[in-house]
Amino acid sequence: RGLLAQPVPAGYAKPRGDVHRDGDWHRSVHVWIVDPQTRTVVLQQRSLEKDTNPGKWDVSCAGHITGSDDSRETAVREIYEEIGLEVTDA
Repeated sequence: RGLLAQPVPAGYAKPRGDVHRDGDWHRSVHVWIVDPQTRTVVLQQRSLEKDTNPGKWDVSCAGHITGSDDSRETAVREIYEEIGLEVTDA
């Protein structure tokens, strides 16, 4: 069995923790917020309650893409949930 050229939905949802535990491939977004003037990157420290890499420093925002969501709407949602910043298409 080789890798597929395009991902194929499994047809079912699985809890985040189970996906990580089982090592399943899954869609996610990572958002890097950078101040171009100071070349500063916004990082966040992961909760000690996380199942993967608790307490470690991580990208500005990240999250799993769920259901029929796409990467853009997931990124916008995660930015708001994780750091309270509202992002709009302008």
